[in-house]
Amino acid sequence: MISENESMSGGGEIIFHKNLGYSVCGKTIGGAWMSAVECVLKNGLYEPDESRNRIALQGFRLKSQTQTLPDEIIKRYAKTENVDAMIDLVFQKDEMKDFDVTRNFRTGAKSYKVRLEEGKMIDFVVDRLSKIPESKKSGNGFSDI
Repeated sequence: MISENESMSGGGEIIFHKNLGYSVCGKTIGGAWMSAVECVLKNGLYEPDESRNRIALQGFRLKSQTQTLPDEIIKRYAKTENVDAMIDLVFQKDEMKDFDVTRNFRTGAKSYKVRLEEGKMIDFVVDRLSKIPESKKSGNGFSDI
């Protein structure tokens, strides 16, 4: 839990664009994450996501001015095993491992790392949304890598 003396926003900036939705920019990964949580909780709506209800926010963009780990906010509030799993999915492992509270996919599916390397991430997202329009899958951009 966040204490009364701490800001939920983590110092990030939340901007609403009439035609585009919300943009969040944080100084650090943790600051961006805290601001993203705040933005989704304040502005999101409950929507179905493959037989589950989740709070969703359409047209959401997230930017961190730095991508340095360890991040103090992430270190303090996030589950280390989940952070490690996210890093594995995107940068290190070839196979997915589902670590969500509600299981989403089978273990062994191609990781985001492999999909990014193969250059087929856009095809995957379009195919997924064609079959399951309520899916919250998205494309990820890594412009500073």
